[in-house]
Amino acid sequence: MASISFPRPGYNGGRLSNWEHELVAGQSSPYGLGGYPTDPPPVVADSTSVRGVRVRAGLWVQMRGSVWQSGPTDIPLTVEPNTSGFARIDLVVVRLDRSTYELREHVITGSPAPTPQAPQALRQWGPSGFYDFPLAEVRVPHNAGALPVNSVTIRGWYVGEDGNIRCTSDSRPPHLVGRIIWQHDTSSVWVSDGNVWRPVNDRAEFKERVTITPRANQPTRKWVKFPDGMFTAAPAVQVSVDSEVPGEQVRGVSFSDPSPSGVWVWVNRTNTVTTTVQVTASQN
Repeated sequence: MASISFPRPGYNGGRLSNWEHELVAGQSSPYGLGGYPTDPPPVVADSTSVRGVRVRAGLWVQMRGSVWQSGPTDIPLTVEPNTSGFARIDLVVVRLDRSTYELREHVITGSPAPTPQAPQALRQWGPSGFYDFPLAEVRVPHNAGALPVNSVTIRGWYVGEDGNIRCTSDSRPPHLVGRIIWQHDTSSVWVSDGNVWRPVNDRAEFKERVTITPRANQPTRKWVKFPDGMFTAAPAVQVSVDSEVPGEQVRGVSFSDPSPSGVWVWVNRTNTVTTTVQVTASQN
């Protein structure tokens, strides 16, 4: 069988099928939401309806050589009822349906469980099937009515005009060997080896201000989680207290059990006033 090449005038009169266009354009351009992680969330809970969420107006997604736009008004979506006795997590996606090559917003219904997991976005390969871009997860309680604001967790990432991928540690794209991302919440560049995200900079550093409401006269701890893959060994940790009464009401602040995944931060003070602690962790 002879090889073929396209696009060119001598191939099918210079015309491409939808699948051929996807091969040409979809393989060479990153996909994602247009914008930046600090933009308003693409999906929000709709407190005015039963089990409702809204996909925000003015969005666009570039994916597999095609573009989806949400239009001038919010798009209402309703998730399926849940009478299972357990919570469920659904996934709101933009779906490419290759039977029509139309991109549309879609809800993938999850499975109820004591510890529910979100369903996977479909990424089927070939001239037929579906390809999904995840926008957000929606937690659907048993017998849910109006969904609370915190029931929606954003999972979509963004793409800039120069093709760079912008995300947070909670909304990274799928692994791909050599894929590079800018992680906004840690102000750092990461690269995937196909299985693990690794920081590109020579010194991985984590900084965060955490609040602890202590028990009076008793050491009280809080677990501080590091972004997945940031550290490959237990980092060096420093903690400092934000207080006008150190030594008087705040008897001490410390940490324990540092690991690549996180660290325990401790506060001991004479009262139950919520205390802010600056946590810094680094690994060369």
